[in-house]
Amino acid sequence: MTTSTGRALLLDQTSEREWQAQVRRWLNRAGWRTHCVYNSRRSPEGWPDIFAARNGRAIAMELKVKNNKPTQAQLEWQLELQACGIEAYVFYPRDEERVKQVLA
Repeated sequence: MTTSTGRALLLDQTSEREWQAQVRRWLNRAGWRTHCVYNSRRSPEGWPDIFAARNGRAIAMELKVKNNKPTQAQLEWQLELQACGIEAYVFYPRDEERVKQVLA
């Protein structure tokens, strides 16, 4: 499904805080247990924004907005988690439909 131009413009204005709050609402509605990093200064460098588990499945999500790119440390964590069999993603607001599919 493609996002309409108006919707895409709106999503481009989403702050990281708003984006994380929306994803957390979807996780909560879908029954996921979650851990969110609120202050990354006391967390390992690069650890994903959200770690969630449900029914024997674990996912890690790095949430970005606009054209922000993951850091090298974030990419390294993502690869390490994937090597452990954990799904790890980088999601932008424009990925909202994909996020919903992953959480289903």
